[in-house]
Amino acid sequence: MEAAADQPGSADGLTDRLLHRPCARLPVCLLVHLPVTPNAVTLAGLALGMIAASQFWYATPHSATLGLLWYFLQAVADHADGELARQTGQVSAFGHWLDVSVDTVTDMLIVVGMVVTAISGNSPSTLVLGALAGSGILLCSLFTNWFPPPARRGVVRVTLRLANRDPVYIILIGFLLLLWKADRLLPLFIWILIIGSHGYWLVHLSQRIAASRSRQRDE
Repeated sequence: MEAAADQPGSADGLTDRLLHRPCARLPVCLLVHLPVTPNAVTLAGLALGMIAASQFWYATPHSATLGLLWYFLQAVADHADGELARQTGQVSAFGHWLDVSVDTVTDMLIVVGMVVTAISGNSPSTLVLGALAGSGILLCSLFTNWFPPPARRGVVRVTLRLANRDPVYIILIGFLLLLWKADRLLPLFIWILIIGSHGYWLVHLSQRIAASRSRQRDE
């Protein structure tokens, strides 16, 4: 058994529905007739993600634009592996883990690259902010994919609606525009990104703690 087959529309954003899934159909139509496994497509997506991330380290407007295009290709591959798994009956828990891991690693490296670009150098502040930004992305992924909130209401319901690629594109395009027109604002942009990512998983953690305390009181 191979890659996980994400359910169409389960966590899709606008970019997934209008761009990624439609663009993934063509390669899947070809791959389904070839001896290519869904996990191989996932690993190809990892390679695309690494190329995308590399464009955001010490980025220029030109390289960041290329990084955005490579990220789009990685997102298409991410949908293609799941569709291929569904059509070939090769769905597995390991495939799901691999799929989520590739997305998480790609997003982490892109964000850390943004920090390196914004702070400009290998100073201690770059290391600290890079660690904060990367860990924020990692924890968001963990709480979204492996420790989902027990209840989907209030603020948690709002955050879950952000668990797709739409906010990622907003971040990438925002970074590109600032890099092009107002690079002095990039450090502020990084702090907003750090606060937002850590705030996301903290909301989910607080919901889990509140639900646990409620169960203890009921018992």
